[in-house]
Amino acid sequence: MIIPSEFKIGHYTYKVVMKKRINRSGTCWGRSYLGPRVIHLATHPKKRALTEAEITVTFWHEYAHCMLYQMGHPLWQDEAFCDMLGESLERTLSTAKFKE
Repeated sequence: MIIPSEFKIGHYTYKVVMKKRINRSGTCWGRSYLGPRVIHLATHPKKRALTEAEITVTFWHEYAHCMLYQMGHPLWQDEAFCDMLGESLERTLSTAKFKE
């Protein structure tokens, strides 16, 4: 999947920034900054490059945080829920078939 450089949730525009690392230890693969509406995605968080699928799942995980936050939903901070939602969105979109 191609990761968008920006997208909208309601009236709000979010930007996506690809970075080699987000934190020094390399343990963080993605981070949402809700105030400025920016998502950072890591490409090489430790000593290896993430796969396209790993980056895509991370994008959808961070998207879930942003979407739930914009909705005012209390699960916006729930990492396990956003993990499941991110994985589900990636699986749905990577296996979707469309008729012409």
